[in-house]
Amino acid sequence: MVIIGIFLVLMIVLGSLLLPAFAIVSIAMSIAWSFAATYLVFGLWLDAPLLFLVPLILFVMLMGIGMDYNVFILTRIREEAHKGKETKQAVVDAVEATGGIITALALIMAGAFGSLMFSGNTMLQEFGFALAFAVLCDAMIVRTYVVPAAMTLMGEKAWWAPGRLQRVGRRERLEKK
Repeated sequence: MVIIGIFLVLMIVLGSLLLPAFAIVSIAMSIAWSFAATYLVFGLWLDAPLLFLVPLILFVMLMGIGMDYNVFILTRIREEAHKGKETKQAVVDAVEATGGIITALALIMAGAFGSLMFSGNTMLQEFGFALAFAVLCDAMIVRTYVVPAAMTLMGEKAWWAPGRLQRVGRRERLEKK
């Protein structure tokens, strides 16, 4: 239900059908990578039992935090594209404008979550590591490399939506008529 709700909200905000699905998949990548790293560190290296709540907490927290980062960069790309720039140039300008702030926000969040690793409680250490790793992974890899690369590859197709839902490119077509 959460994913469907997020998809619908992003579909309205971004004016696209492909971008909301891509945003959800990109966050799922961060969740999977973080869970794998947490399992590697705590389950294999430290031989600690991995708490069953870790994937759930990762999902809940990253859907919120990751969507914030996604909406921030994707709406900026949309704004740049709406100005008439080609998708590739819109991506470059958007990453340049938002990259620093997304990185700063991620460092703050990772620091806050990472402080849980100083606890003597293994559960809090796992949550701290998993969330800090996920936030850093999401901001430093997904938002910096995966999203811009995918947007560039998708090009104008990224903005397709039926009828009134479509925002990018619609004004230009109306002006031509």
